[in-house]
Amino acid sequence: MYQSKNKFGDYAGILWYGKIKNIDIIKRSELHELPKADESLYYRFEIEEWYKLQNKIEISNQSIRNFIYTTLYLLHNSKKVAQLYIKTKDEFRLFMELNRRYSEISIETDNNIDDKSKIKAFNIDDVKIIVDDKNIMSVIGENVIKVSRDEFLKRPVKCIKELLRR
Repeated sequence: MYQSKNKFGDYAGILWYGKIKNIDIIKRSELHELPKADESLYYRFEIEEWYKLQNKIEISNQSIRNFIYTTLYLLHNSKKVAQLYIKTKDEFRLFMELNRRYSEISIETDNNIDDKSKIKAFNIDDVKIIVDDKNIMSVIGENVIKVSRDEFLKRPVKCIKELLRR
């Protein structure tokens, strides 16, 4: 459950998650929790049980518009909300390799986080690692190093060393 800075102040972030029992699509006018005579459609999630995370997932400047899909592993191992948005095998592998080497990794997405967002880059100190459809590139100052996504999946450790070479 995403808790906004506006409503929760220092307690903002994600600290709770639950097992979904049922999902209904209903009109906003039928939502007693958000009263308004509006006919737009909303999802209502019925939660079977709530669980508390060991570590709160911090929010950054981005906010979640609706909902995002993630994995239980990312939910338990993410430090920032944007990390929950990792979707592809190579983004996940890249994140894991970087996470083993660096304690602080920030993720740039293309807009506010929702189910259509894409990761634009991973940032570590003065290094920007950009993932596109075919390649993974690192930008360190004016130096750009590129490896193919296929090569990265075959030899991730070698490629990470290459991408982080100064």
